[in-house]
Amino acid sequence: MKTPKSMMKVRCECGAEILLLPDVKEMSSAIEVHIALHLEGVLGQPCTAEEADRLRDELIIQIFRLAGESEEEKEEEEEESK
Repeated sequence: MKTPKSMMKVRCECGAEILLLPDVKEMSSAIEVHIALHLEGVLGQPCTAEEADRLRDELIIQIFRLAGESEEEKEEEEEESK
């Protein structure tokens, strides 16, 4: 069963889920807010800047993977409709 695009999420290793937003600026802001929580220690021990960079990169990688999967599904649907 496919997940509707409006419900796609990325998951941080802390377990928090961030809804995938279609607007790049909004998605970036959502990630930065989450990373700030890690840096401030709201989600446990404060993390270092290096750790925050790693977490940010992992979330961005997940976004690219989801976007790639979504594009593949779109292409498959187009092929099926021919």
